[in-house]
Amino acid sequence: MKYLKTIQLTTIFFLLTINSIGQVAQRSVVEHFTNTSCSICASNNGNIHSAIKTQSNVLHISFHPSSPYSNDFFNVQNKNENDDRTNFYGIYGSTPRVVLNGTPISYSTLTTALANSVTNTSNFTLNIMQVKYGADSFSAHIVIKKISQDTITKAKLFVGVLEDTINQATNNGEKVHYNVFRKALSLASGNDIILPINVGDSIVTNFKFKSEAGWNMKRLHILGILQRPSKMLINSNKSSNSIQSTASINNSYSKNSNSFLYPNPLTNAIIYSKTDIDDLSLYNHVGERVEQIEKLQGNEPYQAQKLSPGIYTASFKVNGQVVVQKLIVQ
Repeated sequence: MKYLKTIQLTTIFFLLTINSIGQVAQRSVVEHFTNTSCSICASNNGNIHSAIKTQSNVLHISFHPSSPYSNDFFNVQNKNENDDRTNFYGIYGSTPRVVLNGTPISYSTLTTALANSVTNTSNFTLNIMQVKYGADSFSAHIVIKKISQDTITKAKLFVGVLEDTINQATNNGEKVHYNVFRKALSLASGNDIILPINVGDSIVTNFKFKSEAGWNMKRLHILGILQRPSKMLINSNKSSNSIQSTASINNSYSKNSNSFLYPNPLTNAIIYSKTDIDDLSLYNHVGERVEQIEKLQGNEPYQAQKLSPGIYTASFKVNGQVVVQKLIVQ
């Protein structure tokens, strides 16, 4: 009997281990509700930002509801969506308010709450790629992948555009505003989605948007928040800004002038790369992804299948860094 119990306990431990393999650290997200005419916000926002900085890899987005002051500088630029996200959590009426990983909490407890969330894990990854494909146009490519066993099948996906830094003097004396919500690409309450069923499966969602007057395109990012129907966080992530990434890569690879893919223009739709690259996606002039290549070996040919003559945006990774390159197909 003792031997049988040992086998049973070992089996249970093995099954628990199998189920936990592949889990990733959950990336915490702070949704910060503030108002630029609110003096209490001005007094406490600095503490909220400091609390967020106590932990690395925490995401932050600030919404500006029209209550308690309807003349909020950022709210008047997008009233409905700022208010809708506030109402989603049932906290409309006063600021500042903080929602951590889908749960409203007191902003005075944020430091402790963030410390307690460090060990949270997720069975899903959320990857977001942002590509600029016109003078003022962007596409967002979002991949949700199931990496470990989970019984949840339905979720909400919020996708929004934020501007990471805005220098603007406002009524409450604040002069710098961080991660300001600009536009929802999904519903403000999140789109209802069906999650991947099998471990290793993925679903893909694409959005497009245009930069609006007053936005700094070099400061725009796309934030994704994947939540259970109960609003509890599954995982979150944020895109790099493709304009910033290109500038960084240009500095790192100045000898190659950022021309990793060749020949350019392409002939016969055959692509080569000067070095090994990962996660290559090609987007047409309207931001639609028309080709995806998981890995391209240096100087090895790849025959693209769906490229008609035109100008394309190629987005890929070199040594983990995002590169964006224009590509002409003749």
